[in-house]
Amino acid sequence: MKFSRTYLLLLAATSLWCGLILLAPIMARVNGGSFLANGLYSFFGKVCHQIDARSLHIDGEKLAVCARCSGIYFSFLFMLILYPFLPNRRIRNSRLFLLVAIFPMLLDVGLDMTGIHTSTIVTRLFTGAMFGFPVCYLLIPDLEKGLGFLSMKIKTKLHFTYASETR
Repeated sequence: MKFSRTYLLLLAATSLWCGLILLAPIMARVNGGSFLANGLYSFFGKVCHQIDARSLHIDGEKLAVCARCSGIYFSFLFMLILYPFLPNRRIRNSRLFLLVAIFPMLLDVGLDMTGIHTSTIVTRLFTGAMFGFPVCYLLIPDLEKGLGFLSMKIKTKLHFTYASETR
């Protein structure tokens, strides 16, 4: 099976991202914390609230992101790994599909905020995953098309620059 460069780049980047999420609590356990752990928590703190009670833990240390973000990122990675083996069907109404995918997460947040339902680690993880799976499936074809176009433009620009410099 042949994989596109875009797919492999996305797989590498997503694997690194998820690996760093897991590395933070592991490094935090080394000598009661470390410079690397603090840096990772600080970095991921820019994209996630990191509330301890809403986070998954490894050996008593929270992951670098909350349970909902963990669900999104790790399900995205899981779907990315499965993607080459899935039927290549383009979803016609991707905006509607995205709204359907985000609805359970918004419902969980909304019901928690109104006091009708209390979100738990499980509901946060599950609704995050319900969003991460389809986002990956929707995003890959557009990324491949966009990065392919960008690559072509860069090659054309480099070729044009090189050709004009050799005259």
